[in-house]
Amino acid sequence: MRSLNLEEIDDLCVGASILGGGGGGEASWGRALALHAVERGRELRLADLPELPVDGTVFIVSAVGGGTSEETLRSLAPSLDLEDPVKLYLEPAGAAVSGLSAFLGVAPVALLPAEVGAGNMVLPLAGAALLGIPLVDADACGRAKPEISVSTTRLAGLSILPLALSTPIGDLSLLLEARDEDRAEELVRKMAVMAGGGCVVARCPAPVRAYRSASVPGTVSLAQRLGRAVRSA
Repeated sequence: MRSLNLEEIDDLCVGASILGGGGGGEASWGRALALHAVERGRELRLADLPELPVDGTVFIVSAVGGGTSEETLRSLAPSLDLEDPVKLYLEPAGAAVSGLSAFLGVAPVALLPAEVGAGNMVLPLAGAALLGIPLVDADACGRAKPEISVSTTRLAGLSILPLALSTPIGDLSLLLEARDEDRAEELVRKMAVMAGGGCVVARCPAPVRAYRSASVPGTVSLAQRLGRAVRSA
């Protein structure tokens, strides 16, 4: 297990942007979330799966976009602050994790990124830091992806449900059952649209041992090393 400083976060954002092909969230809000956690005295920790208790529970946490209309944005103002990434992403992430934990009656020992991307790798890292737990050095795709149902967890047979969804305007929902993962994806996207274009989801609660075959290991470190190489070039 190791800690990341802000220079390493910058490297991570650059490398994740490259590996994600530009998807997976913006580097600017990713760094802002990390800085928010550091300014509150929290440690940005990264752990390999073998370092975690095999029976401990891991959640995947990510922001989900959906687009929206000007009419929806007007109806949500002034509740929605589109300029503050902490309110848009980090606070909803905390609410989603808390909601899923309360439903399950268990707290996660770590969070895991859904994809490779500057925003969606740093969001769960900062969220984990505020909870006092590490981020797993892995992700559930190996690249950025267009849908939350595009996931190594699906290939491994891990259910996306139950999931908790939180919005930046204070909504918190639990989705316990859906026809299939594509239907769950559709429902989450609809909520993102209604929330002004985005929400945060905590999902795929499963033990550490299950994620050993349901995630792509080492992708956070890979992104950081790539970003460091760019900086040093």
